[in-house]
Amino acid sequence: MSTRADVHDAIGLSEYVAGMAKSKPDKAKILGFVTGKRVLELGCGSGAVLELLQNHDPNLELVGIDLSAKLLGTAARQLGDSVRFYRQDIFELCKNPEKLNEPKFSSVILCSALHEFASFALEHPERFSQAGVSPMLVAAKQIFGLAKSLLEPGGSLIVRDGVKLESQVIQVRFKNPELQETFWRFSDEFRPFKLEFMSQGNLYTMQASHFYEFATKYFYSTNWDIEVGEIFGWASASELENLLLETGFVPQTSQVYTIDFLSDKWRDAFEITDQNGKIVKLPSSQIISARA
Repeated sequence: MSTRADVHDAIGLSEYVAGMAKSKPDKAKILGFVTGKRVLELGCGSGAVLELLQNHDPNLELVGIDLSAKLLGTAARQLGDSVRFYRQDIFELCKNPEKLNEPKFSSVILCSALHEFASFALEHPERFSQAGVSPMLVAAKQIFGLAKSLLEPGGSLIVRDGVKLESQVIQVRFKNPELQETFWRFSDEFRPFKLEFMSQGNLYTMQASHFYEFATKYFYSTNWDIEVGEIFGWASASELENLLLETGFVPQTSQVYTIDFLSDKWRDAFEITDQNGKIVKLPSSQIISARA
């Protein structure tokens, strides 16, 4: 996993950290799935989740792993010496979990990180080659295998991330011309796959999964170049559950929902209906927990 370029620019780092702080109310949904006292977050970024955990239970022993030194430094400055951080390449750690040299954990968290690993696999498919299987799913299976090896028996894995939408044709009307132009730009610059649509005036007809990528990212500006290179809705709940079963986990709970922050933004930005004119509410996220 290469270091994210946006966090090496002072403005990009500031915007990223602010975005993670804004999302903390929704990230707090995962707290109820954490078990035990030793908790590891893979891809901890600037430490928003670790801060939630620290405030939730000061007695937790917290460990975070990320590749970005700047993000780890930001997290360490915020959380102090009560949290241990490791600068590690997650995919290299998948090959040699013992390198971490830590006792087993009671919970492992992947919060808004799995889609970044999947996006990396999509950009480097030669590193995740398996006949008939998407590189993104291969990468996720490796990450789940790593989590399994780091968990104590019966420990919990908690995943919060984007959700791949089922095949559904929707119609979209933008509520201002500037946002319509942003959609055109996004469609041209989004790299994971080609966005397709049919337009007639201000009415756009397309697959919900195509519009979903725009709807979850259009409000980013400073870090635009990063966001147009990442796929957010890369796996459905059933696909993740199957991967968990393949890596020896027992799925416990699965939730697909829409973040309140996005519901509020979408209400003012565009109208989404099916082909019969019935209002469609897009989900934005999923939470899955499983036991090792």
